[in-house]
Amino acid sequence: MPDRNKRLMILAVLMVLTAATVSYTTSNLLYKTALNEQKRDLYDLVQSQAILAGTILNHYSDMGKHQNITNDMNDAIKMIGKSQAKLESKRKNREFVFGVNVSGKLKYLVIDGKEVSVPSGSDGKDSGFGFLEKMYKADKKDPAIVVGTDSQGKVIMTAYAPVSVGKISLGMVIKKDIYEVKKPFMRTNAVVFTVSLGIIMLGLFIFHRFSSPLLKSVEQIEKEHQGLIKKLEESRKWYKSIFENAPVGILCLNRRGEVNDCNKNMVLILGTTHEKLIGFNKNDIIDADMREAIEQAISGERAVYEGEYTSVTGQKKTFIRAVYNPTLHDEPPYSVVATFEDISLSKKIEKELAESERRFKSIAKAAPVGIIITDFAGNSQYANSRAVQLCDSTFEKMRGDSWTHSLEEDDKSLVFQHWFQADHITTDSLEFQIHWKDRGTRWVLGQIVKVEEIEGEKPEYVITMTDITPIKDAELEHKKASAIMDQTAEAIMITDTSGIITYVNPAFEKISGYPSREIIGKKPGIISSEEHDNSVYVKLWSTIESGEVWKGRLVNLDSDGKRYTQETTITPIRDEAGNIVNYVSIARDITQQLVIEAQLRQAQKLESIGELAAGIAHEINTPTQYVTTNVKFLEDGFIELVKNLKKITPWRKMTAQGATAKQLEELDSELINEEELEYLEEDIPNAIKESLEGLHRIAEIVRSVKQLSHPGERQKSYHDLNVIIKDAVTVSTNEWKYVADVDTDFDENIPPLHCLKGELGQVFLNLIVNSAHAIQQKLDGVTEEKGLISIKTSQNDDSAIILVTDTGSGMSPEVIKKAFDPFFTTKEIGKGTGQGLAIAYNVIVNIHKGSIVIDSEEGAGTTITMTLPINTDV
Repeated sequence: MPDRNKRLMILAVLMVLTAATVSYTTSNLLYKTALNEQKRDLYDLVQSQAILAGTILNHYSDMGKHQNITNDMNDAIKMIGKSQAKLESKRKNREFVFGVNVSGKLKYLVIDGKEVSVPSGSDGKDSGFGFLEKMYKADKKDPAIVVGTDSQGKVIMTAYAPVSVGKISLGMVIKKDIYEVKKPFMRTNAVVFTVSLGIIMLGLFIFHRFSSPLLKSVEQIEKEHQGLIKKLEESRKWYKSIFENAPVGILCLNRRGEVNDCNKNMVLILGTTHEKLIGFNKNDIIDADMREAIEQAISGERAVYEGEYTSVTGQKKTFIRAVYNPTLHDEPPYSVVATFEDISLSKKIEKELAESERRFKSIAKAAPVGIIITDFAGNSQYANSRAVQLCDSTFEKMRGDSWTHSLEEDDKSLVFQHWFQADHITTDSLEFQIHWKDRGTRWVLGQIVKVEEIEGEKPEYVITMTDITPIKDAELEHKKASAIMDQTAEAIMITDTSGIITYVNPAFEKISGYPSREIIGKKPGIISSEEHDNSVYVKLWSTIESGEVWKGRLVNLDSDGKRYTQETTITPIRDEAGNIVNYVSIARDITQQLVIEAQLRQAQKLESIGELAAGIAHEINTPTQYVTTNVKFLEDGFIELVKNLKKITPWRKMTAQGATAKQLEELDSELINEEELEYLEEDIPNAIKESLEGLHRIAEIVRSVKQLSHPGERQKSYHDLNVIIKDAVTVSTNEWKYVADVDTDFDENIPPLHCLKGELGQVFLNLIVNSAHAIQQKLDGVTEEKGLISIKTSQNDDSAIILVTDTGSGMSPEVIKKAFDPFFTTKEIGKGTGQGLAIAYNVIVNIHKGSIVIDSEEGAGTTITMTLPINTDV
């Protein structure tokens, strides 16, 4: 009941509002119609008044021109004003204005027949919507009707028109108050609204009095209807929820194959919009298979479609599965409900699975390792070609557990124990041996992985087998190499490319006195003796960094500060890409060897001196003999001179006693033997000169022998190469002077050579003696002519070149190959030790880093070319 009253009140209010709206709208329309009529009337009135005013003014103007009657324009304006006043006396709701514009200034202004003066300087405008503005616009010859507010705030309607008389511009304006137009309609509206309100109230009373039974019945029906609507709405919501939130796309098509509705998943799947799908017809589908499936469903048969669908925009491609179900509750053709499922992911997974399987087979086929897939008991289900090869079997024979038949028995038990017979895999990798028929045994690294289990199925395993035989062989070789490195007498040191020591062997520790824990991580400079110039180490590093091998001798310091000399070879180690990754130094301690070599060279020197002793004695004896003879002669001459001097005493006495010249002459002839004095005067200087030369020769021989027999130097120093060769020539004189002549051609511009003087002297002495012996061997019993030994020195850049050439018997190619071998000699037993050229090679090549080359022709002679660096300390 309260609801019904409430509805009745609402109905009453609505009816009142409706009545008010209708009366207001009706009155407003009538008002606007009347207002438009008033505008036309006002416009016609202003036009007619403007024509009248123009006629009057033109009449007065013509009278002034043609009839020479002088008329005052004010009279014409007054006449116009009177006309307006008479016209306005009939209508009190209008107002006339008439004015003239001269040079932009308003003059002769008339309002309702009354003249009004315009303030000086006015341009005809005011701040409001007044008469002056209307006259100004009228004066501008712009006739119009305007509704607006005047300067007094009243809403007015104004009509204006221009009036032209010759060159004089005038304007006519008529103003009417809008309120006068509205007033009758407002009264009418109030009456209509009041009558309508009374009728509405009467009708409501009657309706309320006689409609209660009917309303109760309507309310009951409405209540039931609302219940049905609510259930329908809930059902619709459920349907909409299911429709919109379905995991698949749903599409509804009518009998013509047009889309009626679709859910949001459908929009997403097809990559379009809901608006574009609604109304889309099957005939617009490009895919013939999809179109055929829809037509099949419309005819009443369920249809399924699968394929790649391209969206209308072409920006999205989707692989879909569509099921078209006809609605069979009516007559054919049927409407269709289709479900769309995006199976792109499924297709992608299928494709990826196929691709994965293809790749797996390709990888398994190309894999360098054997791959076997077994069941939980170890029975093979799959094996790649490498696994078949490693097991020395075939694909057919690899089925079951036969793949383990080629394993060594102990290893086979090990594999089953750790992989297949335990509750779980005890170790995922094993090393075992596989026996190959007639081809030995291969080592294999087996690794097992459990395949992720599928519920309800027994596990499977993937086994990979890698042939590690080369690794095992390499390990064995590595162990051998490690044993060799640990047991070798040579000191081995490995560094990285920056020179940091990473490994030293026991021999290095023993020689240097540094344990590995103290030396690893440091640089080799820790054992440097600083005896070598920095340029030596610069050259060393530049050599090995360029990838070449450096060889040389280095003097180092052990942990106690003692020097030791090593014959060192440093080799770069490269990786598979050819990049240098390490340097390995192999050094042999030659400290004692150098002492022995020095002793050996000294002994060889003394041996050479001993072999040359007879010749040296002969060379010394010859000048000694004539020095002795000359000394005897000088002794005898001295006695003779003393005798002659003693004979002068009587001569001196007689001279003092005043003897005559004749007496002195006679005494002189008796005392002095003139011939004897002449002989002594001539021979004594010659004897003295000859004796001095002999003594000089003896001194030279002794000095040369002393230089050659001096114990070997430990440090190199700078010496004159030519002087060293001259000393060797001098000492060996007795060996060559009877069989050959020595021709020397020395380059005096060669700078001092940084060398071991005694060692080089020994080399040159040996070569000269060898040349003399070769010449003697060639000339012996054949000719008495002498051979020739030529010695030449020269300079080539930073090296000195020494050539020793003889015209001896020469050497065969076979002899040349063995010439530098220790203890090799072609001389008779007792005449050579075979050490001469071996020592020469060691001194020139190893000690002085030079070169020595033999060029010989059997029967023609030999040339030995030696090259020595001028500046070196190794």
